[in-house]
Amino acid sequence: MTKRIWAAGAVLAALAGLAVFTLTRGSGARILWWQGRAVSWSPDHRGVAWAPAGELLQFRPGLRVSRLPVALAGRTIVEAVVTGSGDVLLVDGSGTVVRRHDAGDIVEIGRTPFDIPTLAPGGAQVWAARSAVQFTFRPESSGSALAARLDSALEPELRADTVSIPSNPFFSQLVNAGHLVAMADGGAVFAPFIRDEVVRFDRDGRVLWRTKRGLTHETPDPRMFVDSGRVVVDYAPVNLGLSRGPDGRIYVLSTPQATTAASRLDVLDAGTGRVLSTTRFDTALPTIAVDRRGRITTPEPDSLLARAGDLVREAFPPFDLPDLAGNRLRLADLAGKVVLVNFWASWCAPCREEMPALDSLRRTFDSTRVAFVALSDDVIESAARRFLAEHPVGLRIGLGGGRLKARYHYVGLPYTALLDAEGRVVRRWSGYTGPGQIAGEGALIADELARTPAAAHDHH
Repeated sequence: MTKRIWAAGAVLAALAGLAVFTLTRGSGARILWWQGRAVSWSPDHRGVAWAPAGELLQFRPGLRVSRLPVALAGRTIVEAVVTGSGDVLLVDGSGTVVRRHDAGDIVEIGRTPFDIPTLAPGGAQVWAARSAVQFTFRPESSGSALAARLDSALEPELRADTVSIPSNPFFSQLVNAGHLVAMADGGAVFAPFIRDEVVRFDRDGRVLWRTKRGLTHETPDPRMFVDSGRVVVDYAPVNLGLSRGPDGRIYVLSTPQATTAASRLDVLDAGTGRVLSTTRFDTALPTIAVDRRGRITTPEPDSLLARAGDLVREAFPPFDLPDLAGNRLRLADLAGKVVLVNFWASWCAPCREEMPALDSLRRTFDSTRVAFVALSDDVIESAARRFLAEHPVGLRIGLGGGRLKARYHYVGLPYTALLDAEGRVVRRWSGYTGPGQIAGEGALIADELARTPAAAHDHH
């Protein structure tokens, strides 16, 4: 089962409803959203976010952005937050929380009471709830906590509110997913993903206020249907993110009315929950900065990244697997080529649509410079062979024997990684979203070929 992918505009138009000020690097402005992702800020004015391009970004007041290296060992990251001590915590697609060390290596901390959590560090504790970025389909009991404050070992020391149970209990994780921000008094603010609501908890988990803004596209009961043979979960997102500005106010990014091609930013009084102002954007993926006086601007991400230095690419964990003919398929043998690695299985419904599209993309590139590899995670080899007999492709096939997920830590299938000529990760994709994804993969391959001299590719 896959959640519905909602389209969003890619170009940010002029703001409406509020004047937009040009903020300088010395203004102390903080970036609260980066291309639609909320930035987590520590009390000592350091921010982090896991960017849509699959890199860890660090922010400083004055619109300063830098890239942080991180050795993921194949993990898919859904969220990055910064603690009061400056440590960066990452949540991977399986729900495991890891801590990044200064050198970029990571160490597992453990798991929270939630399948896949969203985190909001505050002091020595961490508030947690269910992630709106990645969720599971598991029922919950009506007495389960909506949010919880965790100790340093990620064990709950306080539970806040209780969950809502939908008519289809398998959507419990989705209905109760949301966004969190920790407050200076030890409490937190929670904004449900698909409900028109913002809730303020005190440090003991009591509700101080609950705000609704009259948004009309609330869908508390998601439904499931089949479209062209694919199972689709239909729901309407409401709250897209939550942040606390340098002015002490609460900022909530939401979808206006029934569209997800735009967004609105509501500014709430932290003490009462009263909506103070609203700004509208012509994209659901804005980059938003706010200064200490509450002035809002929309800086250009590309220009900020141009000063951030080059991305430090992570080496992809090597593979050495049998292929269909009984030979070995090794990443080491593909050195010098740009490599697209796709993970699939015979039981994966989206793979049936994606594999022919990848095969068509493969035929548009020179095979002496680009390799397309498809690694099967089927436990039973005959199942993979039957799939390929029904869907013949020219991709090189590796047989993983059901052991690949434990090594590469992907959330689900299909999972794709593009590697440069040195075997380092250019970008990862979880799932398959259609022709647009294939086009994006092709564009990135072309970019890598342009930056890699053809003379470097001499293979046998």
